[in-house]
Amino acid sequence: MRNIGKIFLDIFFPCLCASCSRPISEGLAICEDCFLKIKTEPEMRCAVCFSRIPEGTSSSCHNEGVIFSACRYEGLMKNIITLAKFKKSQGAAKLAGFILAGALEKANLNLSDFCLVEIPLHPARQKERGFNQSHLIAKEVGEILNLPLLNGALERVRDTKPQTSLKSKERKSNMEGAFVGHKEVLSGKNILLIDDVSTTGATLREASRAAKNALCNKIVGVSVCS
Repeated sequence: MRNIGKIFLDIFFPCLCASCSRPISEGLAICEDCFLKIKTEPEMRCAVCFSRIPEGTSSSCHNEGVIFSACRYEGLMKNIITLAKFKKSQGAAKLAGFILAGALEKANLNLSDFCLVEIPLHPARQKERGFNQSHLIAKEVGEILNLPLLNGALERVRDTKPQTSLKSKERKSNMEGAFVGHKEVLSGKNILLIDDVSTTGATLREASRAAKNALCNKIVGVSVCS
């Protein structure tokens, strides 16, 4: 009976590619042809002002660190993130992690002594969504790059408004005090702080502040898209 039910669903409610709408296998986000069209455009931005840092330089405001992103938040990549974030597609989240891992690998960053920490959701939001897409992204990156994922490193203590509905200045105040870092997990660690999208850097900045307060050593903000 299960096989009959699956055949019925495959015929009348097929899984479709997020880009071209062709039928694809269950659990995937896009077809192979569209996957091959994805272009990563890695870039570094200042963690304070979010200005792009030219390749070959390392300057940022007050030397407060950088945010690395793999792709621009547009076109197919925007579709993939939307699927992961709002359509509960775990396949899309894992694909985003695969793409981010590839970009980090190509960037030739020395990450041998780094651990991964995802941007946590508030418990109420995670219960509603069913999973944290940033956790799945970070888990995929860790498996590909052989980097450990720290559990329980950061906690989201404020149920903030969705950043997409706010203007740039509002995003900063919306995230203030949203996170708490746990010293027993973060003290002395070097971490890659993983998020799905960073458009102003507000979320990663506030999470970085919480990690610093928990005596974290080095922090690099990382997002799939910006």
